[in-house]
Amino acid sequence: MDLSKIEPHEHISKLFNNAKKVDEFEYCSTLLRIRGIEDHGWDPLCESDQLANQLMSLRNAPLENAFKLRLSLFLYCHLTEMSNVYNITGNMLRVIMGERYVMNPFISELHNSNKTAKYPTAKAARIKEWAELVGLESLGAIFELMLVKEVRNAFYHSDYILTNDRFNIRHGRGVHIGHEIMHSVPYEWLFPRIQLGINTALAILDLTIDHIQSYTEDKVVKGRFAPNGGYIDIQLTTQEGYGLTGFKSPPEARFNESN
Repeated sequence: MDLSKIEPHEHISKLFNNAKKVDEFEYCSTLLRIRGIEDHGWDPLCESDQLANQLMSLRNAPLENAFKLRLSLFLYCHLTEMSNVYNITGNMLRVIMGERYVMNPFISELHNSNKTAKYPTAKAARIKEWAELVGLESLGAIFELMLVKEVRNAFYHSDYILTNDRFNIRHGRGVHIGHEIMHSVPYEWLFPRIQLGINTALAILDLTIDHIQSYTEDKVVKGRFAPNGGYIDIQLTTQEGYGLTGFKSPPEARFNESN
């Protein structure tokens, strides 16, 4: 498979749009990553987005190739470790399946294995499982292909050496490539996966921000907030120059018996 031809933005965009069609309120809750009432300055997503864009600009500057490789590895490790990359994707998939937004979609209570997916590889496996259930197999494959945990671990623990054409892991576990476990990983195999991981995470960050900003005025939608789990009117709130900010019950809110 030619990983360079995969367009993560297309697959993530389809995910978001499908979730919005199924349940706009739960989709909006996922966009905002609702955790309760918070003051300004407690959302790490914008900070990570700014860091990523700054590193991307620096990486595109006329720099020594080895430094560009290190920047790419740093960006890859940072982005693929972000909880939001997995939580937003997992919640969007759950919304498509008819479930409600939760702060952590990977806890044991929400999976028939009764196991919590704690680390990126386990979360990616769960995303792949859910993506296949809703007909988004290509999205699941992207998460499976983009993670090379042995390289991430080696980079984070300064247990690697860059050569002209390989990423060498000094002490840690080698990478399973084909039928071999390799401690000397060829760039031609590794860096398409590094770039896929970067592009996927950036697509999630960018589309989350874009979809938040797409709301330019308040809107009433249906939300499952009635005592018996039924739907009532919920007003999505917006702020000029920012977009979607939260929600409240409109004065005329009423329980919809038909839903």
